[in-house]
Amino acid sequence: KLTAMIILHFRSCVSCQIIHRLFFKLCLTGQTAEALPLYERALQIYVDTLGGSHPQVAEMLVNLAKLSYDLV
Repeated sequence: KLTAMIILHFRSCVSCQIIHRLFFKLCLTGQTAEALPLYERALQIYVDTLGGSHPQVAEMLVNLAKLSYDLV
């Protein structure tokens, strides 16, 4: 059971990192509005995997706020 949990955690983190990288590539090409849903999905994966009080989650929330502000 513990091994299965570790594998699930690893897969979730890898998926999130891939989504996160795609998000940054979209931002670099000026596609910020298209990138926002990806960032929100990556954030949800981190919350589900790491918990809402993890420092990575906090960092992503700050970045999401900045991104949302820039789109207004």
